[in-house]
Amino acid sequence: MNVENNSILVLSGIVKNYKDLSVLKDLNMEIDKGDVVSIEGKNGCGKTTLLSIILGFEKADAGFVKAEKLGEGMSGYINRPILFRNMTILENIEYFFTLSNKKIKEEIILDYLDYLSIKDINKRAKDLSTGMQKKVAILRHLLTKSDLYVFDEPFSGLDEESVEKIKNLFRKEVVERQASLLYTNHQKEIVVLENQKNYVLENGILKDKI
Repeated sequence: MNVENNSILVLSGIVKNYKDLSVLKDLNMEIDKGDVVSIEGKNGCGKTTLLSIILGFEKADAGFVKAEKLGEGMSGYINRPILFRNMTILENIEYFFTLSNKKIKEEIILDYLDYLSIKDINKRAKDLSTGMQKKVAILRHLLTKSDLYVFDEPFSGLDEESVEKIKNLFRKEVVERQASLLYTNHQKEIVVLENQKNYVLENGILKDKI
């Protein structure tokens, strides 16, 4: 595969097997700066495995992942958002920045929380609904101002208003900062940008969505 100058992430010949099950078969994909990429597929088709390989949590059996031009790195989650259960909403976000060696003003965090209608910032993560945990986790990653965001089914379990607000935050990052976004989805088609790239993962093969 020829690596284009604009490619910030390149997947080449990715293969992943679990015993006798072939999950990913010679998968190739490129993501350029400012791209929005969605991957649709049924539960268990390998979407989470693919994101796990991209984020470095898992190794492919063959092929390579190249991400040399990510100056601000990548940020995201797989399976489900992980928050520190006994920390408050605000503490979760602030501590995440401590781990990332980055700084952020508290008023910026509060403005974004207000936009997402997250009011009780002193509520502990263990007491939040699944949807609220997801919104906090997504915001926590977006505020890091990374070059590439990778999210596993970020819209599942969210009400329509929250979906639209998250989409708006994604657009803001892509349009204003030229960040890139990769997300998976198994529900109805959810489009962030009209000109985004849409793929379907089926039987271990990544195809353009028609």
